[in-house]
Amino acid sequence: MSENLLALFPYIDIHTHRICADDDVIAVYSLRLGKECADDVPHPLWAGVHPWDCDTVERDAVLQLHRMDIDGVGEIGLDRTRGDIALQRLFFDEQLAVAAERDLPVALHAVRTSEEIIAAVRKSGVDRSRVMVHGFVGGKELAQRYLGEGYILSVGGRTLASEKGREAVAGLPEGRFLTETDGEGHIRDIYGRVADVRGCSVEELRGLMYDTYRRLFGRLSNNRI
Repeated sequence: MSENLLALFPYIDIHTHRICADDDVIAVYSLRLGKECADDVPHPLWAGVHPWDCDTVERDAVLQLHRMDIDGVGEIGLDRTRGDIALQRLFFDEQLAVAAERDLPVALHAVRTSEEIIAAVRKSGVDRSRVMVHGFVGGKELAQRYLGEGYILSVGGRTLASEKGREAVAGLPEGRFLTETDGEGHIRDIYGRVADVRGCSVEELRGLMYDTYRRLFGRLSNNRI
């Protein structure tokens, strides 16, 4: 496909906390359930109880995920640097169960908990090819550990801030990673940096990211993709 045609694909910001009105960007908003109101939040939409919020959000907040009009469950997970890890596990397992029941993709928040995350996801029965590690930070070894589970890695500014992160991004297989801002900066800048690291054009990356996005959110209605 020519680069002129590839340039027609939208930029994909797979995880953000800011609403983006740019016509050439698909920005997947991540709603912190129990902390934000879902009214007037655009689709595509992640929603879930963030691990940092487990200490202050009521457990029944997870019940909302059963009936909400959402496109994925996230960001959810475990974070050993902040909060009650035992309580986080309860919220995490309950939200994974909803994702499995509704056959929805999952966006993971994983900080110093990779093996616990992997074990919980395996036990949950969610489709591991539709599990995404949001804001991946680490080197080649951790990347390969997640890829071996079938996950997709989401890369952004924090990923690219270190040499080991850039080396990991350079070696990621096509179709197994996406791009994000996490609400900081613009996705065009992330595309430019990822393209430089991987030795490809931004236009090639636009086509690749769009294809991967469609596979992750393969059951979205046409007006959302």
